[in-house]
Amino acid sequence: MSLREPLVTSRLSLTPLVPSDLDELFALFSDPETWLHLPAGRHTNPSESMWIIREAMTSRTQCGFGQWAVRIAEDAGFPGVTAGQFVGIGGLTLADVGVWNLGYRFTPASWGHGLAGELARASMICAAAVDPGIPVTARILSNNPASSTVARRAGLEQVWSGPTVTPAPPGTRGEIYADRDISSEQLEWLKVRT
Repeated sequence: MSLREPLVTSRLSLTPLVPSDLDELFALFSDPETWLHLPAGRHTNPSESMWIIREAMTSRTQCGFGQWAVRIAEDAGFPGVTAGQFVGIGGLTLADVGVWNLGYRFTPASWGHGLAGELARASMICAAAVDPGIPVTARILSNNPASSTVARRAGLEQVWSGPTVTPAPPGTRGEIYADRDISSEQLEWLKVRT
């Protein structure tokens, strides 16, 4: 399995995130509807979205895997969406503390159809192919229960819940999920970034 090449699941075409994806990525990350759980995270400048692309490219160079642009696959039979249509981004990035971080963001029109779960399952398979010894984690805000559901269905369990450092709405807690035990150093690193 070459993780630098496109990957096709039953309904998704996953291609390495590259600069030519900037317009679609910025449209996604600047859409207020995709930031209901964290309004302060919304992108207001394409340079913020380009940073995500650069991080994905760096991750692929350093460890062979990074976030994908997510499009509907040929013959997916997805209602109301054409083959090749951009519906989001996601995948894994390797954190400095030696854990994979699972992340994803999809267009509102594609919500509720299990696409994030399909992406998460593909990401878990790829993580095992790259290095099965590296834990997979996800950092989620408590006001985003759909993401928690995706993480659980992908095989991650909640290992921490507490105050968040992000500028989230009042009462929001940070949650960390992992597919196995993680070290106290890894947990502390994730907590200050949740």
